[in-house]
Amino acid sequence: GVFVNADAQVIEDFVKTYDLTAVQLHGDEPPTFLREIPDCFVIRARRIDDRGVAAIADDLEACETAGRLPDAVLVDALTPGRYGGTGETISWAGLADHHRWLGDIPLILAGGLTPENVAEAIRIVRPDGVDVASGVESSPGIKDHGKMRAFIQAAGAAFASGT
Repeated sequence: GVFVNADAQVIEDFVKTYDLTAVQLHGDEPPTFLREIPDCFVIRARRIDDRGVAAIADDLEACETAGRLPDAVLVDALTPGRYGGTGETISWAGLADHHRWLGDIPLILAGGLTPENVAEAIRIVRPDGVDVASGVESSPGIKDHGKMRAFIQAAGAAFASGT
């Protein structure tokens, strides 16, 4: 389930009702909020701002201090007033050393990925996974099955080749 600034009780209700095994927090939830999430896999979305990965490293430190690290971090582009799906890309080169600041926490790369650029992004960043929204749409909110297939094929081939 993907949640943006939702109440912890709402998330817990969704987890129980729909038997969710993973929760993506894609809003401005404070580090202490992670402790309130039911026992499931938590993906913490962070948007790259002018501080770059330093802000994410600081956020992870705050999460650890608060008592719970996320199980994965999704890195997305920052677009003021929007929480994803903007089609804006981020500097992939700036994420190439993500193991240095994430340690063993998996990185999920988002932000402007398309069937045409996902293989290059995977080659540069070497993330543990990728996330796509607007990059496989024919119009806002409408997924294009051909673009989805092309994206999955390109990402799968890039992950399989290790490039």
